Amino acid sequence: MKENISYRGCSIVIDYDDYMNCPRDEYSNLGVIYSNSYRFNPDNRMLEDYFDKEGEIDWKTLQKDYIYLRVYIYEHGGIVLYCRDENEVFIPRTSAFDTALYGVIAVSKEQARKEYGRLTKQKVQKIKDVLRGEIEELSAWYEGECYSYKIIDNNGNLLDSCCGFLGDAGKK
Repeated sequence: MKENISYRGCSIVIDYDDYMNCPRDEYSNLGVIYSNSYRFNPDNRMLEDYFDKEGEIDWKTLQKDYIYLRVYIYEHGGIVLYCRDENEVFIPRTSAFDTALYGVIAVSKEQARKEYGRLTKQKVQKIKDVLRGEIEELSAWYEGECYSYKIIDNNGNLLDSCCGFLGDAGKK
């Protein structure tokens, strides 16, 4: 992927960061991911241990005690995670056989009140946006969208560098 950009007599080299740790391990997260996936379960919380009622998810109990988003996985030559609110219509990204419910990302309402105070509609939406961002971040990591940069002067001296950027920074 390596990309070189000339700027004010220097070269900025953008490249993949092959050594970035999972963002769920590196950063503080508001939500907890509950999933029954044995291969891709970064928070090691099984959905069935918390919210399963006789083989099905008890969505009413979940909604009563948690702010959550359903998380879907598209796995076909790569892994993409994406969220849907309980009110959003589920539209698979492609073939339904490649897409499934992965789990939920949730924060207890008690914890949300500690972080945000009284839970108004606007605050609940903000919390859901934070949860959605956490899933987007994890999805970018799964897809290898991890980048670093180096700034090199005309003499080949390294002036600055940083790694650990997530997202589509390398895409045009």
